[in-house]
Amino acid sequence: MLKELRDNDIDNIMKLWKNEFAKSNKFLKNEALVDIYTKARNKFVNNLTSTVIYTEDGEIEGFISIDENNEIWAMLIKQNIRREGIGTILLENSKKQYKNLTANVYKKNEVALKFFYKNGFKKVNEIIEDTTKEKEYVLEWKEEEKKKCVTCA
Repeated sequence: MLKELRDNDIDNIMKLWKNEFAKSNKFLKNEALVDIYTKARNKFVNNLTSTVIYTEDGEIEGFISIDENNEIWAMLIKQNIRREGIGTILLENSKKQYKNLTANVYKKNEVALKFFYKNGFKKVNEIIEDTTKEKEYVLEWKEEEKKKCVTCA
């Protein structure tokens, strides 16, 4: 079930983030993980309505968070249930609300890159992330304009 993040979900979402983020980004150093964790927690607390969580039996299985610039700044699914469609459900739900989305993904996170490419995102830039000094790809998705039928009435 999809639902908006609430205050009482913050501890659970951060527990999920802490358990899963490092698994997906094993190349990051511990001090970078601590810094990213602190920034993420603050951003979640200050932007509750920007996060949609996916739950099953009351347990958070994944989430997506999009900021005011239409950037997916956080998206995570429990590693043991990835490839079951939860990420696609969260992303498709977001695509209904936005005409364009961006995401910064570490170049070394090949699984995430593959997921975004499969879902219509294209690489538009490369940057070096300030905290980790790791290369990130800036990805973009744009809603395709509906082709107008000239002969249809």
